[in-house]
Amino acid sequence: VVTLLRDKQLYVANAGDSRCVVCRNGRAIEMSFDHKPEDPKERGRIEKAGYKVTSDGRVS
Repeated sequence: VVTLLRDKQLYVANAGDSRCVVCRNGRAIEMSFDHKPEDPKERGRIEKAGYKVTSDGRVS
């Protein structure tokens, strides 16, 4: 996870199953999502790039 705070704007980047969560007023706010091949949106991105997701969740 990488974050950058610039002029009151927070930028977040993550890879894999690393997450960024911010606490605001005592509440947890998710700032990122997992990049897992099991997720339909992520699987689509992987396949669009020309790769395949194996039955055990690996990318080949």
